[in-house]
Amino acid sequence: SVPAPATLGASQLSATASVPGTFTYTPAAGTVLSAGTHQLQVVFTPASTDYDVVSATVPFTAYEAATNVTAQFSISRSGFRLEAATGRFLQTVIVQNTGTTTVGGPVSLVLDALPANVSLFGAAGQTTCSAPLGSPYVTVNAGTDGVLTPGERVTLSLSFVNPLRKGITYTTRIVAGPGCR
Repeated sequence: SVPAPATLGASQLSATASVPGTFTYTPAAGTVLSAGTHQLQVVFTPASTDYDVVSATVPFTAYEAATNVTAQFSISRSGFRLEAATGRFLQTVIVQNTGTTTVGGPVSLVLDALPANVSLFGAAGQTTCSAPLGSPYVTVNAGTDGVLTPGERVTLSLSFVNPLRKGITYTTRIVAGPGCR
C-alpha cells in the first residue's frame, strides 16, 4: 500500500521464483493508480517447459493522503514543565487557522524530528504515508463539526515521555482531511 497517486515500480512489482523465467505484471510498471483498491496480477512464464506457467492476483491499495495545510495555521508552544506525579513533560500548544478558508477535518498536528529517546504519550498514531514517516500525531478536536473556520483556535495539552531528561525538540505540521497521515 502506498499514497495515491501511486506509480507502480520495482518495489511493488517484485515477485521472485526459484527457477529462471519472466514475470509479466498487469497493470504494468509505470502505471499510475488513483486512490482505491486495485487488482495486481503477475504471470510467471518459466524458461524451461518442465515447469508450468503460474499466475497470482493480489489486492493493492493506493491511499489518499491527508493534505498538508501548515501554511494556513499559526502554531504557538509553551515551555515544558515536569509533572511530578507521572514523570512526564507537559506542553501547551495553540493551533489557529490564520487562513481565509475553512479547513475540513479530521485535522492532525504532526510532530516531526522528535528525538529518538522521547515519545509523545497518547499519540493518535504515527505517519504512514506523509513524509517523514513514523512521526507521531495528535488529533486537533475542532468543535462538533470537525472543521476549523478562519480565526478558530484550539488548545492542545501534549505529554512527553523523556526518560533521559534531555532536551525535547521537534517541528510541526498540520495535515487535514480524509486519508492516511
